[in-house]
Amino acid sequence: MAKKHTWLVIISSLVLMSNISHAETILTEEEVLSLISGKTIQGIYLGQQIPFESYFDPNGSAHQKRNGENIEGEWFVDKKGRHCIKWEGKERKCRIVMHDNEEYREFIINNKTGKREYSLIINKLSDGNPRGIGE
Repeated sequence: MAKKHTWLVIISSLVLMSNISHAETILTEEEVLSLISGKTIQGIYLGQQIPFESYFDPNGSAHQKRNGENIEGEWFVDKKGRHCIKWEGKERKCRIVMHDNEEYREFIINNKTGKREYSLIINKLSDGNPRGIGE
């Protein structure tokens, strides 16, 4: 009986530690601004697995290189902490930013299902605009 109890304690501890190490954090308005403003982001749009690079200028302009094409837009972070972008010719989209085990992801909540729909994964963040995106 003691061995069974010991294994139960060990397994329970491992499960608990596993859950702690996989904790996710939804970023606040200030955290999203600090993460994105004046930075270049490299990532992947999940729906079509399209890689992209975007520079988010502190003045609110956004520049993106995707599929060899330069796209211009505007960005801001709303009071709910959502990263909002309006690319030229597209509707504005506001996404929640989360951090999970050294990875940043953006998602929306589907109004019909109430479930998360992940839009993109951020693979790399760089200060400034080292590759001159949109210049």
